[in-house]
Amino acid sequence: NSFLIGADGNYLATTFIPDRRSVETVARLRLFNASRNEELVDLYVLEDGTELTDESLPRAIGILSGTPSSLVDIIEAGSYDVFVAPFGERTVVAGPFDLDVALGDVVDIAVFDTADPNVSTITQLVTP
Repeated sequence: NSFLIGADGNYLATTFIPDRRSVETVARLRLFNASRNEELVDLYVLEDGTELTDESLPRAIGILSGTPSSLVDIIEAGSYDVFVAPFGERTVVAGPFDLDVALGDVVDIAVFDTADPNVSTITQLVTP
Protein backbone atom coordinates (compact mmCIF):
# COMPACT_ATOMS: atom_id res chain seq x y z
CA ASN A 1 0.00 0.00 0.00
CA SER A 2 1.36 3.40 -0.95
CA PHE A 3 0.18 6.64 0.60
CA LEU A 4 0.63 10.28 -0.29
CA ILE A 5 -0.06 12.22 2.90
CA GLY A 6 -0.01 15.93 3.59
CA ALA A 7 -1.55 19.10 2.20
CA ASP A 8 -0.80 22.32 0.37
CA GLY A 9 2.10 20.95 -1.66
CA ASN A 10 3.82 19.56 1.45
CA TYR A 11 3.39 15.84 0.72
CA LEU A 12 5.11 12.75 2.02
CA ALA A 13 5.09 9.62 -0.14
CA THR A 14 5.35 6.48 1.94
CA THR A 15 4.76 2.75 1.64
CA PHE A 16 3.08 0.48 4.15
CA ILE A 17 3.91 -3.21 3.75
CA PRO A 18 1.33 -5.39 5.52
CA ASP A 19 2.60 -8.22 7.72
CA ARG A 20 -0.03 -10.90 7.06
CA ARG A 21 1.61 -13.62 9.16
CA SER A 22 -1.11 -15.15 11.29
CA VAL A 23 -0.59 -16.60 14.74
CA GLU A 24 -3.37 -18.96 15.80
CA THR A 25 -3.23 -18.03 19.50
CA VAL A 26 -3.76 -14.25 19.10
CA ALA A 27 -5.29 -11.66 16.83
CA ARG A 28 -2.80 -9.11 15.52
CA LEU A 29 -3.44 -5.41 14.95
CA ARG A 30 -1.25 -2.72 13.42
CA LEU A 31 -1.96 0.99 12.97
CA PHE A 32 -0.47 3.08 10.16
CA ASN A 33 -0.32 6.78 11.15
CA ALA A 34 -1.29 8.63 7.96
CA SER A 35 -2.16 11.79 9.91
CA ARG A 36 -0.11 14.95 9.34
CA ASN A 37 -2.07 16.83 12.03
CA GLU A 38 -0.74 14.49 14.73
CA GLU A 39 2.99 13.86 14.40
CA LEU A 40 2.99 11.21 17.15
CA VAL A 41 0.00 9.15 18.31
CA ASP A 42 -0.82 6.44 20.82
CA LEU A 43 -3.08 3.46 20.06
CA TYR A 44 -5.67 2.23 22.56
CA VAL A 45 -7.56 -1.06 22.24
CA LEU A 46 -10.32 -1.31 24.84
CA GLU A 47 -13.13 -3.76 25.52
CA ASP A 48 -16.28 -2.94 23.54
CA GLY A 49 -18.24 -0.12 25.18
CA THR A 50 -15.32 1.08 27.34
CA GLU A 51 -14.48 4.78 27.29
CA LEU A 52 -10.94 6.11 27.15
CA THR A 53 -10.01 7.42 30.62
CA ASP A 54 -6.88 8.59 32.43
CA GLU A 55 -6.42 5.00 33.63
CA SER A 56 -6.46 3.53 30.09
CA LEU A 57 -3.12 2.18 28.92
CA PRO A 58 -1.97 2.49 25.30
CA ARG A 59 -1.13 -0.69 23.40
CA ALA A 60 1.35 1.16 21.14
CA ILE A 61 2.93 4.55 21.82
CA GLY A 62 4.63 7.28 19.85
CA ILE A 63 3.63 6.13 16.36
CA LEU A 64 5.29 8.64 14.04
CA SER A 65 3.36 10.16 11.14
CA GLY A 66 4.02 8.15 7.98
CA THR A 67 4.94 4.95 9.85
CA PRO A 68 3.20 1.85 11.23
CA SER A 69 3.02 0.75 14.83
CA SER A 70 4.51 -2.48 15.98
CA LEU A 71 2.15 -5.46 15.89
CA VAL A 72 -0.27 -5.46 18.82
CA ASP A 73 -1.35 -8.90 20.02
CA ILE A 74 -4.95 -9.25 21.20
CA ILE A 75 -5.16 -12.42 23.29
CA GLU A 76 -8.94 -12.88 23.35
CA ALA A 77 -11.34 -13.06 20.42
CA GLY A 78 -14.16 -10.55 20.68
CA SER A 79 -15.28 -6.99 20.12
CA TYR A 80 -13.10 -4.00 20.90
CA ASP A 81 -13.13 -0.23 20.55
CA VAL A 82 -9.99 1.31 19.06
CA PHE A 83 -8.98 4.89 19.82
CA VAL A 84 -6.12 7.11 18.70
CA ALA A 85 -4.85 9.97 20.86
CA PRO A 86 -1.92 12.38 20.62
CA PHE A 87 1.27 10.97 22.16
CA GLY A 88 1.10 11.03 25.96
CA GLU A 89 -2.47 12.36 26.06
CA ARG A 90 -5.91 10.82 26.58
CA THR A 91 -7.74 13.22 24.24
CA VAL A 92 -9.37 11.13 21.51
CA VAL A 93 -8.67 12.38 17.96
CA ALA A 94 -10.02 9.23 16.26
CA GLY A 95 -12.42 6.55 17.41
CA PRO A 96 -14.07 4.61 18.62
CA PHE A 97 -13.45 2.25 15.72
CA ASP A 98 -15.39 -1.02 16.11
CA LEU A 99 -13.06 -4.00 15.85
CA ASP A 100 -14.27 -7.60 15.89
CA VAL A 101 -11.50 -10.19 15.89
CA ALA A 102 -11.05 -13.94 16.04
CA LEU A 103 -7.84 -15.61 17.09
CA GLY A 104 -5.58 -15.84 14.04
CA ASP A 105 -6.88 -12.60 12.49
CA VAL A 106 -4.43 -9.99 11.21
CA VAL A 107 -5.94 -6.50 10.95
CA ASP A 108 -4.30 -3.39 9.55
CA ILE A 109 -5.89 0.00 10.19
CA ALA A 110 -4.86 3.56 9.41
CA VAL A 111 -5.65 6.94 10.93
CA PHE A 112 -6.30 9.72 8.40
CA ASP A 113 -6.88 13.46 8.78
CA THR A 114 -10.30 14.95 8.10
CA ALA A 115 -11.31 18.50 7.11
CA ASP A 116 -11.39 19.32 10.85
CA PRO A 117 -7.74 19.46 12.05
CA ASN A 118 -8.85 18.32 15.53
CA VAL A 119 -10.55 15.15 14.29
CA SER A 120 -9.14 12.13 12.47
CA THR A 121 -10.76 8.93 11.22
CA ILE A 122 -9.76 5.27 11.46
CA THR A 123 -10.14 3.02 8.42
CA GLN A 124 -9.41 -0.67 8.00
CA LEU A 125 -6.89 -1.38 5.24
CA VAL A 126 -7.86 -4.26 2.98
CA THR A 127 -5.07 -6.23 1.35
CA PRO A 128 -5.87 -8.48 -1.59
